[in-house]
Amino acid sequence: MKPSLLIPVLLVLAVVGVYGASLGYGFVGFDDPDYVTANPIVQRGLSADGVKWAFTTHAAQNWHPLTWLSLMLDAQLFGATSARGFHLTNLLLHALNCLLLFWLLRALTGATWRSGLAAALLALHPLHVESVAWIAERKDVLSLAFALGATLAWTRWARRGRWRDYALALALLALGLMAKQMLVTLPALWLLLELWPLGRLRDPATRARTLIATLPGFALSAGAIGLTLAAQTRRATLLPLDDRLANAVVSLARYLGKLVWPHPLSALYPHPAMNGGVPLASWQAPAAVALLAAISVAVWRFRRVPALPVGWLWFLVAMLPVIGIVQVGEQAMADRYAYLPFIGLYVAIVWGVAALLEHAGGRGREPVLVLVALALIALGATAHARAGAWRDGITLGESARAVEPVHPKMLYNLGIAYAEANRLPEAAGSFAAAITIAPDYAKAYNNLGQTYEAMGKLDAARGAYQVAVAKDPDFALARVNLSRLLARQGDLDGAIEQRRRAVALQPDDPAGHNNLGGLLAQAGRLEEAVAQFRAALALDPANPDARKNLNLALRMLGSSDAKP
Repeated sequence: MKPSLLIPVLLVLAVVGVYGASLGYGFVGFDDPDYVTANPIVQRGLSADGVKWAFTTHAAQNWHPLTWLSLMLDAQLFGATSARGFHLTNLLLHALNCLLLFWLLRALTGATWRSGLAAALLALHPLHVESVAWIAERKDVLSLAFALGATLAWTRWARRGRWRDYALALALLALGLMAKQMLVTLPALWLLLELWPLGRLRDPATRARTLIATLPGFALSAGAIGLTLAAQTRRATLLPLDDRLANAVVSLARYLGKLVWPHPLSALYPHPAMNGGVPLASWQAPAAVALLAAISVAVWRFRRVPALPVGWLWFLVAMLPVIGIVQVGEQAMADRYAYLPFIGLYVAIVWGVAALLEHAGGRGREPVLVLVALALIALGATAHARAGAWRDGITLGESARAVEPVHPKMLYNLGIAYAEANRLPEAAGSFAAAITIAPDYAKAYNNLGQTYEAMGKLDAARGAYQVAVAKDPDFALARVNLSRLLARQGDLDGAIEQRRRAVALQPDDPAGHNNLGGLLAQAGRLEEAVAQFRAALALDPANPDARKNLNLALRMLGSSDAKP
């Protein structure tokens, strides 16, 4: 079989070998509820209302409509209660990305085996497990497919000059940005490819035309940046610039370390300047700067192998949106952030080793091939084992706790997983541990209250809910939970007050109005109850509970008017 046919087959087999078991995995509590399991719009599958919502929502602190639509399509095709179909789509997209990378590098360089080896690193490296095995990270595998497709179209335009290829590249870039806005650096990455291997920036006759051609791409990226910042409605506490810069350079060095030795890996890496993080030692940032500078000097010195500086710059540029200088979260780094940037390092490594072998006249080729084969086997085995951590929420949380034992968000998510498995004492302990580290963690107090309530510890539950709403007065769910518990304990006035505040926070929720009406009716405040039932029906005319409650309240008032 020709290498051009054999390599794609091997790549697909490698992906299936590493990730095939994920088809039996479930959902996890790390963002999967926001994206699927607790998202009624996604669970309903594709619909006109769902499409409108996907393009207008900033849910999950992102604007990525195509990611939402892909998840809705999975729910439509496979059902929303089973994770199998969602995992299958992630696996297929990752396999497609490996094939696209192979075809792209082959089109750029004509080097079949080198392109295949770089694609194999994408297929097998354990740092990419998070992007593939985590359903909520659909945006990674989907956006990279668009990015590689766009770059392949750009390459064809550069080589053939057909404007339809140029238009296709921009269209795919736009679609990719609607899947994940990390692709904002893609036009800059195209410019790197124009240095090598396309070479148009080195030619004065084509330099200006090439630079101008990237301007629409940069305009698309600028728009995506604006949408990203608008979506960040719940911003993390902004850290001082020196803390952000220090973490950025140290994290870049840590990524390089995990490239070579991908262990240990965690779903969460706390920022060193935040709760749960270990403060950086005074030497770490200077040492990281020295390492990055040394690598930069080395690749410049060996720039006669252009894959080295281009691959290195690809890594640095692609990392810019997520390295934390512009802060959009509380993490120091994340495995998933390496999915696009590491492609540059793979190219630099493969072409660099090939250049060394050529310089040596082919001597040592056989031992190098053996080492490469062993490295791929080791990476694949490690990735397969790492994928098993995503089997379920408890497995994932416990594996993360083993690496980062004092991360409050990790402890919170582990508590959710324990609660879903009805391991309530462990859930309460995990939520309490998160609160110890982050005393203002309102969501942890709320979930601790839910756990205590399920355990029958009603006074403790009420106390936890009360702290949750004190820490975050705009926390509607905590007010709903506190209202329900107060009603259960006979404090109708308190229950009504909390439910009323929750409705004020979520005025477009018909269930909130209906439930407030129910409490008002229990308290004998029927006219107020009728107003709430009518408000619920105005938002959801087909709501059977609100209709039934309205009719009952009107009859109790002695009215025959049952219309909302």
